[in-house]
Amino acid sequence: MDILRKLVFSAALPVLLSAACTFGAAPPTEPQQPGEPSPATAPPVPASPSAPQVAETASVSLPSLPAPELPQILLTVDAVPSGGRIAPLLGVGGGPLPPDRGDGAVLTEEYQSVGVTMIRTHDMGGPLDMAIIYPDQNADPRDPASYDSEASDQVFAAILEGGFEPYLRLGDSMHTSPGMPTLATRAPINPDNWVQAAVEVVRHYDEISPALASQGGALNDRLEQYTSRFLDYLQKHNTPLDFFSWHVYTSDAETYKQLAEFYRAQLDTHGYTAAESHITEWNTAMRGEDETDAVRNTARGAALMSAGWIGLQEGGVEVSTFYRGNEHTNRGNMGLFTPEGDPKPMAWAFSLWAQMTAHPDRLNISPESEQVNPLWALAGRNADGAIALLIVNPTDTPTSWQAVFAGRETPASATLYQVSDTAEGVQAFIPEAPAAEIEDYTVQLLIVRP
Repeated sequence: MDILRKLVFSAALPVLLSAACTFGAAPPTEPQQPGEPSPATAPPVPASPSAPQVAETASVSLPSLPAPELPQILLTVDAVPSGGRIAPLLGVGGGPLPPDRGDGAVLTEEYQSVGVTMIRTHDMGGPLDMAIIYPDQNADPRDPASYDSEASDQVFAAILEGGFEPYLRLGDSMHTSPGMPTLATRAPINPDNWVQAAVEVVRHYDEISPALASQGGALNDRLEQYTSRFLDYLQKHNTPLDFFSWHVYTSDAETYKQLAEFYRAQLDTHGYTAAESHITEWNTAMRGEDETDAVRNTARGAALMSAGWIGLQEGGVEVSTFYRGNEHTNRGNMGLFTPEGDPKPMAWAFSLWAQMTAHPDRLNISPESEQVNPLWALAGRNADGAIALLIVNPTDTPTSWQAVFAGRETPASATLYQVSDTAEGVQAFIPEAPAAEIEDYTVQLLIVRP
């Protein structure tokens, strides 16, 4: 949907949170589950869109986690930052108001609780579509009476009031509510008026820099040629480019990494070294088993996408809006939350991403294994010296790992968080050592302190 006819705008916000517990002792904090009250008597820290919500607990006892006897994979983490940064890729498409202006849940607090920082204004079923805001393309785009922004303003206000960064997409959604203009009647039939109207819409919401968006589904000859020709044209005409956005739906983390690296290399080769790479739609594959509830509504999908999220980090992506945050009542299974506002395993995994980005100084990891290493891992450090290690097993084969932190003494405290199908929500453990078994399709986050 983003082929040379949509203008998009964005900025990014950092996430600031970390948590850890002493080895063998009760931890001072525990993540609060979205939509659930704090398990402790102390009041929770107020929700913030820049961090997942955490409850300060008066007394919490977490289970101890024994170290595996023979860890199969050794992860050597260099405690000295590499100079790279972990990007706050914490955006989603849709929300916090229900799509189609239906009766679903308002997800402001739920989004805040898992760390969502950005919302892309696409596929909302009408609001913020050009066909709704500027319904008659023959109307004078300079006349305020040519616009109807009542429904769109309500959605945009909910984004701002929740403290989220809006990623304004100009164009039209793939799906619309009953009674809304069809896709065939929404195409620009008066390009001059449409473009001027787009400028006026941007002025209405704010003045932010535009860039053209491109879509890609996989790395192939057609995609490579299209991207190169598009950037050749911009370069030839000295056209400024603030960012380049793209889409992909795949369950393969390596594809996310390869595509991200390809787009980054193309931008750099054409002289757009300062232009950002944005992935504005992504989820599991749009075909076969990977688009079913058995994947997207389980820890399997959460693990596949968490590995993909690490791949985006490795490929230099600077802004991401996962598709999507909320969910339609009558179609789709792609949301972090159900139409009723209940979190899926994907939401729990997203909350671990948010904690990961609170440790933005990237650390190098050197994996060693006598077998093929199936794990995807990302490590970072915050200003206090705490280290976060995100570990994902996106396969159907359990394994085990041990972390060694080169350049520093063995950490004195740690907490291991886990998302899997063995329990609902985020499990938390006190590990006996920085090591653990990791089951199939499981996401783990180890946070350690000096």
